[in-house]
Amino acid sequence: MPAAKPSQASIGNTIKAIISSGMTPGAVHVAADGGFRVEISCGLENVSPAKDLSAANENALDWEEVACK
Repeated sequence: MPAAKPSQASIGNTIKAIISSGMTPGAVHVAADGGFRVEISCGLENVSPAKDLSAANENALDWEEVACK
């Protein structure tokens, strides 16, 4: 007996649910037994660049401090 395949509707509904919850779907992996999983993308597109760089800017050395020593 061949392995079950997930329907296009079940994958589509899962992706729609992920998007409606505010997350970004990444890759869809289909297993040999017909099960599937959807990876959630955790990119930096939702992060403020200023927030990311504030700690780096606080810890950064000024070029004049380094060059003049």
